[in-house]
Amino acid sequence: MPAVKNARRRYRIINNMLRNKQAPYPTKDEIRKACEEDLFGGEYGDHISESTIEKDIRAMKEEYDAPIVYNRLQKGYEYTDPAYNFDSIPLSSEEMEALQFAASSLLRYKNIEIFSQFELAISKIFETLTLDTDKEGHSKIWFDRKVNTVEGQQHLKPILDAINDYKSIKIDYYSLSSNKRKQYHLKPILLREYEALWYLIAYNLEKKRIQTFELGRIHELEIAEASPLKLGADFDPETYFAHAFGITVPDELKAEKIKLEVSGIFPLLLKENPLHKSQHLKGKGEKAEIELEVLITPELKAKILSFGNNCKVVRPLELQQWHKEEIKKMGKLYGSVKP
Repeated sequence: MPAVKNARRRYRIINNMLRNKQAPYPTKDEIRKACEEDLFGGEYGDHISESTIEKDIRAMKEEYDAPIVYNRLQKGYEYTDPAYNFDSIPLSSEEMEALQFAASSLLRYKNIEIFSQFELAISKIFETLTLDTDKEGHSKIWFDRKVNTVEGQQHLKPILDAINDYKSIKIDYYSLSSNKRKQYHLKPILLREYEALWYLIAYNLEKKRIQTFELGRIHELEIAEASPLKLGADFDPETYFAHAFGITVPDELKAEKIKLEVSGIFPLLLKENPLHKSQHLKGKGEKAEIELEVLITPELKAKILSFGNNCKVVRPLELQQWHKEEIKKMGKLYGSVKP
């Protein structure tokens, strides 16, 4: 984080501590520890020194007219004017830009039912900010808004309520693999948006395993009883999706080391936008090797195919053989076409 933004965050922490009537007269060390905790996750680090806090207090007094004094009797700092509030000072240009970006990203969700309660707040932000628009009034920040019309969004709120209340749900779900509808009794754990679609990660109470369900294929949903087991309370999405490529995390699969050879513009594109956090790229120019440690899922296979003739699977052999067979099948589509 840039030093200027760090400083303003420290100013706000100092301001909050000086305005806190429950713990008045904070000491220099107490302020330092609070800043250390907020910025670096632990009050006993040495990222912030007491001299830094001294400079911050001086800067707040000189640049923002903060009425800060040291109370020798109480051995701590205070505002001589209790009405002073650093947060009432206008945002910096960097903070304005960050808020504009965040507001623009929220706008794409405003028509989804569960987020409609925040629409007024988002509108107020837009009314208050000087938004980045050109002279014709067109926004200079654009997000894909197709998530507004995704099917299954009506299930978001009841599922979220069931998660928060530790209740189970019963759903009537259409499975693409079996091409039929089936009933499931689930303990919902997590909602996730992926590629403009919403998914439910849930514990199947009958099969005793975690599964993924696309909300658009849920035909009926019923809130059932509260579960005696607090399933999902310790669920860690980072761990669960650590080796996932896409939304699918099959129980029967384990992460494998994948090696691909990519060419053309893809080495540069994949350097700018890695396929996965485990990606290692070797090579420069128009040819490179990509190494990943991921689950071999339908999403991974679709990505490999999307590279066309600019991708070769080196390992594992099973994935390489699958790729060869797919290429043969694609060739047969045009077998009767003459050059």
